[in-house]
Amino acid sequence: MTEYATGLVYPNGIAADEVNKVLFVADFTGLHILDLVTGKQSWLSDGGGTYLNGIDGLYYYKGTLIGIQDSGNQGDRVVRFYCLLFNVDR
Repeated sequence: MTEYATGLVYPNGIAADEVNKVLFVADFTGLHILDLVTGKQSWLSDGGGTYLNGIDGLYYYKGTLIGIQDSGNQGDRVVRFYCLLFNVDR
């Protein structure tokens, strides 16, 4: 077993990109990006205007991340993030 991430708090959503080189993990604190090739771990910044915490379900679909957020973020909602910033060398 290979450890790819540390410091996750209640991980609830996990999704891989279409070529299984990037893993996206949602936890209580936000969205984490794991490069499975290099082992680099980073966090998705919210840019100051989007809540990224509390995502319970996470899906990768045609270049986007779709997350289901529970209450605590102004009610339950479905969010969609375009993944242009997540490109890694393939």
